[in-house]
Amino acid sequence: MTAQHAALTASGAHLIFASVAHVATVAAEVRPYALIVPRVVYEFGGDEFDALARDLDTELVVVPEEIRLPVLSTLLAEAAQRLG
Repeated sequence: MTAQHAALTASGAHLIFASVAHVATVAAEVRPYALIVPRVVYEFGGDEFDALARDLDTELVVVPEEIRLPVLSTLLAEAAQRLG
């Protein structure tokens, strides 16, 4: 999967999948540096994802269905750099 490879390439991180119903709980437990949300999902609940990212002080990365690995890797690398 593109997101898994991008996370590994960008920062050596691994991807944790969560359903929309459980994303807040999982994110609060794991405290990720970025939340990757497909654009189609974001369109139905963008305000909630914005609030979650703000509450957790994490980057929200909204991606189209077909995103290229180098592009997503770059976005995640930029998000990881903001940690420090």
